[in-house]
Amino acid sequence: EGRKVKVFLVTYATSTNKALCLLAASAHLRGFQVNVIGTNRKDGFDKLSYLDKIYALKDFLDMVPFEEDNIIVFVDAYDVLFNRTIKYLLKEFLKMKHRVVYSAEVGCSAGREALSRRSTACDRGWPYPGVNTVAPYLNSGTTMAYQRQLKLFLESCIFEHQSWMSYVEKTPGLVDPYWLGGDQSL
Repeated sequence: EGRKVKVFLVTYATSTNKALCLLAASAHLRGFQVNVIGTNRKDGFDKLSYLDKIYALKDFLDMVPFEEDNIIVFVDAYDVLFNRTIKYLLKEFLKMKHRVVYSAEVGCSAGREALSRRSTACDRGWPYPGVNTVAPYLNSGTTMAYQRQLKLFLESCIFEHQSWMSYVEKTPGLVDPYWLGGDQSL
């Protein structure tokens, strides 16, 4: 359509390792420059676990100068390889005519604490009855979206998380304190 689109590839990693290097190498070979966020956020990950990805990505978006056509590609750091070019990925995204594309998966993955107790901590009522899909759960490992819509989505996730945590803190016995990160003072 003749418009100038900037694509930002972002990944969240609290440490560097061989898998992150493989992501960076495959991205570089396909024309991407990787923006690694999270390496200075170990405390955030220790406190919030996987939710820190949301906060870190929001912080990154706050630093990127806004342009209407900016597109953000957010991927997992340790299990993603690129086998297509930026141009191809952008063409396919624009063809879908969606503002946000979020990957989905078959299973629900709970946080480390719940998994250590062999609990999923997932909503047993999901997916809702009558919803016919083979992959009902969002996967934070791959997202492609316009900057504005992704920022609005992240802001709503952060608001939801903060509202939930406020509710939990005001409601004794609602949730096992270990699930909240091991703080037994709640």
